[in-house]
Amino acid sequence: DIRFLGNSVAGTSGIRITGRIRKTSGAVEGAYVGLVLNSTEMTGTSGFAASAGNNENDFSTFVMDIPPLADTTYTGFHYHAIGAVNGNSMVNGANIARPNATITTVTIRIRSGNASITVGNNYTRVYSYT
Repeated sequence: DIRFLGNSVAGTSGIRITGRIRKTSGAVEGAYVGLVLNSTEMTGTSGFAASAGNNENDFSTFVMDIPPLADTTYTGFHYHAIGAVNGNSMVNGANIARPNATITTVTIRIRSGNASITVGNNYTRVYSYT
């Protein structure tokens, strides 16, 4: 897990998270990225695919967008991966609503589909916006 602490994000602000996942070869499995806001698991325990499920070294760039609480256009968040995951993929993660509280902890959870795969994360940034 990669945990970002220090700055609080009020419910009136949105959150945008960008980063890059890379994986090694070693098994016919992929890498997965998940999100936890405070203690709320936003992506379920498995997370979203961040790489192809083949026996290759690859990477993917991801963007997670969590709107302000007052935004009634959509709730929850959207996840978008660019790279080895089917070229492009957009996943609507709106099945779990954003916590109705100030966000004090953002955790990016990285998981590999097999113990023979090494997964890394870099260039991750967390932004708030109004």
